[in-house]
Parts: sequence; structure tokens; C-alpha cells
Amino acid sequence: MEKLDLSINPDHISNDFDRIADELMNKWILKVNNSRYRITEIEFYLKSSFHSDSYTHGHEIQKASGQWYFHGSGIDITFGSEEFFGGILKPSGFAVLATEGNGQPHASLIAIS
Repeated sequence: MEKLDLSINPDHISNDFDRIADELMNKWILKVNNSRYRITEIEFYLKSSFHSDSYTHGHEIQKASGQWYFHGSGIDITFGSEEFFGGILKPSGFAVLATEGNGQPHASLIAIS
């Protein structure tokens, strides 16, 4: 199975954001429950000693990489580490219409072949 590289180098944040954005918007689709969405807009959030973004929630899950983080503003794919909190938000055109199990939607990324 193909894996999305969400690694961030503190010395090349802008390059890494560009690389990840290109991958997400051109090589992956978002599947939520039984619906599929092309990702056309994303926002990056990063909070650390080398980049302070007051909009980053700072939730512990944002220290992990490749996790889904559901919150009031939408859905994030996390890209954090022990050194920083990070999230990529899918901000608009996204509505969760059905949930499974624990009340959370089931979401996954699927590589476009």
C-alpha cells in the first residue's frame, strides 16, 4: 500500500508544505464512509519552537503523523512529531453526512492510480 510522506524538515518548511500539498491534491482522494472527495483546498497548521501558529490547536494527537483529527472546524490529517504540533485542514466543501461506531466518521486516503 502506498504511503503519504508527511515528514517536515524545520529548515525547509515551505518546500515540505508544497510537496505535501501537491501529493494530497493530485495523487490522493479522500474517502469518508462511502463517499469520495477530491482534495482541492487545504491549510497547514504548525506550532513549534521554530514556527509559532496561534491557530494550531496543540492537541496531543497533532504530535502524531498520519492520524485523523476531527474537531469543530473540520478534519485534519496530522503531521506532527515530539518537537511540534501539525495539522492539514480540509476547510471547505466537506460535510460529514453519516457516522459509524463511536460517532466518528470513517475516513481514509486512497492513492489515485
